[in-house]
Amino acid sequence: MMVVAIPWQAYLLTGSASDTAWVTATSVLPYALVGIWAGVLADRTPPKSLMVLTEGVSSVLIAILTVSAYTHVTSIPVLAVIAFAVGCLTVAFDASSAVMLPRMVQTDDLPSANARVEGVSAFTRIIGPSAAGALLGTVGVPVVFMTHACTLALATIGSLLLRAQPTAGSKQCGESPGRSALVGLRYVLRDRTVSRLTLSSASLAFATGTVGAMMIPLFRGIGDYTGSQTGLIYAAGGLGWLIAAVLIAKTRFSRQVPAPVAGAAALSVVAAVATPAVLNPIASGVGTALLDGSVYYVLIATITLRQIIVPRDLLGRVHSTARSLANLGSPLGAGIAGVVAAGLGPRGSWLLLAPMAMVVTLVMLARAVRLGKTVSV
Repeated sequence: MMVVAIPWQAYLLTGSASDTAWVTATSVLPYALVGIWAGVLADRTPPKSLMVLTEGVSSVLIAILTVSAYTHVTSIPVLAVIAFAVGCLTVAFDASSAVMLPRMVQTDDLPSANARVEGVSAFTRIIGPSAAGALLGTVGVPVVFMTHACTLALATIGSLLLRAQPTAGSKQCGESPGRSALVGLRYVLRDRTVSRLTLSSASLAFATGTVGAMMIPLFRGIGDYTGSQTGLIYAAGGLGWLIAAVLIAKTRFSRQVPAPVAGAAALSVVAAVATPAVLNPIASGVGTALLDGSVYYVLIATITLRQIIVPRDLLGRVHSTARSLANLGSPLGAGIAGVVAAGLGPRGSWLLLAPMAMVVTLVMLARAVRLGKTVSV
């Protein structure tokens, strides 16, 4: 829901593509700034406890945003601060869930398990934006915020009911947080596969940052789409996620990058050009589904490969370090998109930046990591 509601609210407040881009950038900036430390925390803290804490606090913050929207005191700074804070909590949740999953399933089952997790995420991305769009078109942004706060509260209860094995964090209790973070960074830089996957992911993150920042200004500002239409377009992206989750479950992994990942990266280039080229709701929905599906196929594959390669007692730090380095591209893409949009408009900004970054991703995958036939772990 927030992926629609926060940029929508930002655009309603000022009508500025640049302001919308900067608010979007603050929501993804935590992956670059605090991701490494979130990984250290995930390796030192029982993952269930961290998941419960992050979801609970996020629920409270969104509730505060609901009140500010109802009382008409919401501003761009308020949106940016809350988006950043919730982003920090999301990073910690992501790190803890990445640590917990390999402790719950066998290595051979990781692709299937990740596919199921991402399938659930995809389902929520279909339902959430659709519901957000319907609510935006009828009762307004505050109700969207309130609904999301309630779903986070329910998710907190769900996390409380999870059963997981204790983490291995006690092995590093005598190690300082700074040294723990350095261990994760060294692993990312020294392991050939992990480091090169991270480099390719950085350019992909730049592209997705650009797209995420320009979607509302493009669809609402230029296309004049309604809230319901915009929500359904975001939901189409969730459908792309779901398809990617199904396909990744059928992909077999080794320490190589499976060849289909390169195909998905190539498809993302095509979709990045086609989506803003023709502005009607159906074409935008199809383009968004192809774009999100291809992007998240690559991302799920990257996560799975890290979980296979990295020792479990280092996984939280390595996972978050790699995500942090890669996601430096996301706020950078959103910020640059906002600057470029001031001169070229949201469509020009999207068409200039996103396809270029997608091409870089494809080239880096081909050069940096040997692409092999899909084989069993």
